[in-house]
Amino acid sequence: MILNDLQRLNDRRRALSLRYLSFLLGTCYKSLREKFVVTCVQVNLFGVGTIIAELMESGGFTYYHRFEPMNLLGSLTGTAVFLLACKIIYLIFIIFFIVKEVRTFWKQRRKYLTMFWSWVEIQVVALSVAGSVIYIYRYVATLKLLEIFAKSGGNAYMKFQVVAYWNEVLLYMLGLLVFWSTMKFIKLLRFNKVMSLLGSTLKYASKSLLYFAIMFLLLFFAFIQFFYLMYNSLFRTFSTIVLTTEECLQMLVGKFEFEVSTRPYTAGFLRV
Repeated sequence: MILNDLQRLNDRRRALSLRYLSFLLGTCYKSLREKFVVTCVQVNLFGVGTIIAELMESGGFTYYHRFEPMNLLGSLTGTAVFLLACKIIYLIFIIFFIVKEVRTFWKQRRKYLTMFWSWVEIQVVALSVAGSVIYIYRYVATLKLLEIFAKSGGNAYMKFQVVAYWNEVLLYMLGLLVFWSTMKFIKLLRFNKVMSLLGSTLKYASKSLLYFAIMFLLLFFAFIQFFYLMYNSLFRTFSTIVLTTEECLQMLVGKFEFEVSTRPYTAGFLRV
């Protein structure tokens, strides 16, 4: 649903009020789902919202909401030509590295797959190619949806949630790509004495660090499981394993605030 008129917004609000009343009374609806999109093409800003409320068989209801801001059309300012040139140069570099890695694999064969930095190069190339494909698909899908919007005046059904999903996947892939690129950059600094000493120290202590990491992860995930089982029905920040993990990471740096008076006997665990 795309709202571009005040009268349509008021009509939609009244329809939602009736649906919400029926949902609370349990007469017609067991769940209430609303998906909407807000757009401002002039500044390349899209917002996809999803709100879901569902009646539980045991009484009460559970809800879920998600709002995703996105930039789907690229730059619309004077830097558009410069950004387009950067994208073309990036594609040329991808092709260059694909040819380079294929030639290296052809020369080294099995030895190539036994080296750590070879796998880093493979992941960088794979993520770059997959990200480029997703970026093009997202752009084409957005243009098709905007074409439908222009023809129907916003009255046709347009599922921007699919575009939002691929946009989120692209962001995750960009994060991994930046991580591996940073690792390669650190490798280039090995000629620096400080970085060389750091690398040698980590290599020497790698076995001890591995044992420590195993023990730390076991204890850390035990705490995650405890907080999830204890608080998943009380706090949204503990409603899923992923959110619980994020909250526990914030606990490690002392950045968390929520009321624990409902389960006072567990408050001590939060202050460990």
